[in-house]
Amino acid sequence: MRLRSRVSVVLALGATGLAAATIVVPRAGSGEAAAAVTAAQAASPAAAIVPYTPYPYTGTELYVDDETKGCSDSGTGSDSQPFCTIAAAAAAVQPGQTVVVEPGTYAGTTISVQGTPAAPITFNAVQGATVQGTASAPHAFAISGAHDVVLDGFSGFPGGVGQAFDVTGSSGITINGGYAAAVSTVPGIEIDGTSSDVTVSRMAMEGRVPVQVDPGASGVVITGNTILPDLVGTWGVLVTSAQGTDVVGNTIHTICSGGISLAGTSPGSTVENNIVQPTGAGSGQGGCTAGTAISVSSGSEASTVVGYNLIDPSAGEPLYNWGGTSYTSLTGFQEASGQGTNDTVANPGLGTEQFDDLYLVPRQNVFFYPLQSTSPAIDSADASAPGELPSDQFGNPRVDDPSVTNKGTGPGYYDRGAAEYNDGAGYSGGPIATSTGPLTATFSLGTPAGWTANGAPEITEVNFGDGTPAEIARANTIQHTYRIAGAYGVQYSMSEGCCGMESSSTAVAVGADYTPVTPDRILDTRNGTGTGKAAPVAAGGTLTLPITSIGNVPAADISAVVMNVTVTKPARSGNLTVYPGSGAVPGVSNLNFSAGETVPNLVTVRLSDGEVSFHNASGGTVEVIADLEGFYGTGGDGFKPVSPTRVLDTRNGTGTGKAAPVAAGGTLALTIPTIGNVPAADMSAVVMNVTVTQPKHGGNLTVYPGGTAEPITSNLNFSAGETVPNLVIVPLTDGVADFTNNSGGTVQVVADLEGYFASGAPDSFVPLGPTREVDTRTVHSPLTPREKYTVNILSACPDYITCTRAAMVDNVTVTQPAKGGVLTVYPAGASVPVASNLNFKAGETVPNLTTVQGGTNGQITFYNNSPGTVQLIVDEFGYYMTAS
Repeated sequence: MRLRSRVSVVLALGATGLAAATIVVPRAGSGEAAAAVTAAQAASPAAAIVPYTPYPYTGTELYVDDETKGCSDSGTGSDSQPFCTIAAAAAAVQPGQTVVVEPGTYAGTTISVQGTPAAPITFNAVQGATVQGTASAPHAFAISGAHDVVLDGFSGFPGGVGQAFDVTGSSGITINGGYAAAVSTVPGIEIDGTSSDVTVSRMAMEGRVPVQVDPGASGVVITGNTILPDLVGTWGVLVTSAQGTDVVGNTIHTICSGGISLAGTSPGSTVENNIVQPTGAGSGQGGCTAGTAISVSSGSEASTVVGYNLIDPSAGEPLYNWGGTSYTSLTGFQEASGQGTNDTVANPGLGTEQFDDLYLVPRQNVFFYPLQSTSPAIDSADASAPGELPSDQFGNPRVDDPSVTNKGTGPGYYDRGAAEYNDGAGYSGGPIATSTGPLTATFSLGTPAGWTANGAPEITEVNFGDGTPAEIARANTIQHTYRIAGAYGVQYSMSEGCCGMESSSTAVAVGADYTPVTPDRILDTRNGTGTGKAAPVAAGGTLTLPITSIGNVPAADISAVVMNVTVTKPARSGNLTVYPGSGAVPGVSNLNFSAGETVPNLVTVRLSDGEVSFHNASGGTVEVIADLEGFYGTGGDGFKPVSPTRVLDTRNGTGTGKAAPVAAGGTLALTIPTIGNVPAADMSAVVMNVTVTQPKHGGNLTVYPGGTAEPITSNLNFSAGETVPNLVIVPLTDGVADFTNNSGGTVQVVADLEGYFASGAPDSFVPLGPTREVDTRTVHSPLTPREKYTVNILSACPDYITCTRAAMVDNVTVTQPAKGGVLTVYPAGASVPVASNLNFKAGETVPNLTTVQGGTNGQITFYNNSPGTVQLIVDEFGYYMTAS
């Protein structure tokens, strides 16, 4: 994806005010927002409608990115071909669409588009895209003749004598969540007298008169902003003859200027929940004094409400001016005006100016003043004030500090000013990441510890450790989908309200489900299948096999492959290692062979960069055959392990009802029994340890879906009189699997069921290393006759990862047996089942892949059912886990 940026803040705006904020990845969601207007207001815009030009691009989002070489103002405005300028997007956008503006500095732009109340037009700045006015186009944004438009997250800088945001002849406009600079002799945001129903919210504004409302404007809301006027004799908010203006929930830190002025005739207005901190400047800075905090002209007194404000008296200047008379005490103002009954005059407890990088969503120049823990603003606002926001300047929820007595209205715990205090609203149990499904993890913040909130918690940034962009959200949980199963380190940062961030790490493991395929020969060095050239693997050599896709699934979405691998015609004895990719050979093995011997073994191996490798650890050449049986990745079915159960034994009639070997060239159809409440017809595939014994002639056995054509593959190769086991994963047809004896004599067949795949089965596969976990030759004495050796395969689920180990996938090798016998692998704590995994003769080395359910404490037991000692080697290739 071309997108460079991580996130943008998109605020859902309701008809009666601004709703709680959400964070989205710009090109993964609609990013829709709604302007704070009523249907009646939208039906009667103050200025003539300028019709937009219909545009052929029909997506819900248009994109602007001036730093992409492929951008074009005559293009589609799509993800792959964004516009270069905001103006081009403004000429193309339609009602209901969002214009996503990537980081960069853009020229001043005129916005004259019209949305509708049900389908507003949103311009959404990613990480604070900057718009800079020029001498010829002095306004950063000139909003003219527009309605039902949202500008979200922009930093506006005027050029010359322009405004950052100049609103003329427009209605239903929301300017939210960015920065506005006021320079020279003009305000930062100006709303002219032909405009109505304009909301300025969650902005950071500074300079000469940061926001000005001109005579004739109506229905203006100034809410949740941090405002810093810094010119002698000016105001942070200047409203002149604009009736029905609501100035609510702002933090205004003045320097040599006043706070809020309702001048001329501005009746029916509201001034509530504001924090005003007037300050002067020392002689070295001009020696100016502070201005009045709140001023209401005589023409603005009617139906105007002043209350729940917090004013700092330390500058010694008038706190109020009511109808032309100044008041230096709250009591005097209250007695004279009948207003301010819930105002507070005290140190507001503001911290020093900070910037919004504490909130993980950087926007150019955005600043705020955090509340300290002793501030009287905490839990004391009028939540029902017109225009009051349910979340603060950064979209943080309103939270109830349990150490403060609530003095506000409604829920009682809204704070005054722009920034809500939530330092200390920690989460018990600590943030964790857990697997919540195949290839899916969920990051959770835990449970709030003693604090009540009206919305989602702090902004959290989570890097899920797979190379994808970090995800930022305001939510109790963040869900992530991986492409590949495995264990991942998870890094996260959380904003801590007023005072910083918490950053730490956790970890998660996610598994993938299994998709069986019709057995397919993908490698045969005898004829060049998979390599393009018939040639054995050289002594000490490695063959790397590319697997670019399986069916329509690309290698990037395949976690591991299952192959039946056969070694034949080895010139010398040795072993074969199958491992991920083409890197260093791990210290494990999959097949052990003697000179001239043919040995098969099922292999489950992680796919790395679309490759698997076969290393011949012998002093001679060897031919290698690989038959693809299935893969773990997107889609597929989950796994359910079972305690080893014998479902077929032709020697005594188990599974057939009659004791009889499979005839030469014959096929035996086995109906898998119901397991628990799951009928075999609901199983897509089963895992069985299949053993051939007492064969009259050499040959091979093929196991495949019942009633289908026999594939040109094999599962077990045997010589006359030889006993050979091999793990088999075979799809079923209506619960039936077929066994075909490709030899010139009869053969007895035994099958022990280890588990099954089915829709809704709980476990998914996590491929590993592979890693050697047990080698009794170096770290343990040989297993004694009839010994039960119980072990915990440690790497199956490290302590720092929360997961439930359902079953282990290990390549088990018996070597140096003193006598012939069998090895049975089963869940620890269970009785020894009537099943076997490896059959061996004295002195023979025999490998076999095992899939064994975890028993007591996740452990498995190896039972040496022979009268002699035996050495044991266990190489782990992965495990099945149960999602939380």
